[in-house]
Amino acid sequence: MNTKDIYVGASPEEVAALITGKIVSLSRSFKRPIHVALSGGSTPDTLFAYWRKRPKGEFKNLGVHFWWVDERLVPVESAESNFGNAYRHFFAPEEYPSELLHPILYRPERSSDEAARAYDDEVRADMSGRGAAVPFDLVILGVGDDGHTSSLFPGQNLFERREYYISSVNPYNGILRVALSYSGILSVPEVLFHVLGEKKRDILTRVTNPRDEADATLPAAFVMKRAGRVSVFTDIAL
Repeated sequence: MNTKDIYVGASPEEVAALITGKIVSLSRSFKRPIHVALSGGSTPDTLFAYWRKRPKGEFKNLGVHFWWVDERLVPVESAESNFGNAYRHFFAPEEYPSELLHPILYRPERSSDEAARAYDDEVRADMSGRGAAVPFDLVILGVGDDGHTSSLFPGQNLFERREYYISSVNPYNGILRVALSYSGILSVPEVLFHVLGEKKRDILTRVTNPRDEADATLPAAFVMKRAGRVSVFTDIAL
């Protein structure tokens, strides 16, 4: 890792509080609406649960824009939809403004490559419109049991792709996805990893302090070594 910023909370809720503080602090320091990319999976549910306990309208009043790191190509009503779950668990009850939400939308007539290009175009158009040099101010990533992050899995040769968003496939179940690429992740000035649960201790240790070349080439380890600023928020005391 380029930095050793590891923040440990005593519980998932305490970790969520630390991450929330990071978002709020970053927003206030920029004195403008910030752009945050969220990951899917079950870990972010702890964030949404905590956010529901915060003052209503907190992020809305700060004008925080939320984008998505990756998405399964399924209808938003599906339990497999990252945006759909986030919307049902937090954004809908919060009545979050639609103009501050930027989901990767599923359209059955589009291929995964077309969906990735469409979202990449949306991100770049937004950057151009606000004169930004980077797509997001902060990206929140998870770490899978196999060391994957975003929807970038071990053994996939995706390191040279220059697009921000690319099509991907889960090698374990064949589900097509759209994913923030390595290039996209590494363009973001603040990269935050959100990792919870004792079962993640081994993989978190391996990606933060690789033992060998195999560990060093795991997607999460690859990002941690190369990102400009990396922080890890976890309930695992390493």
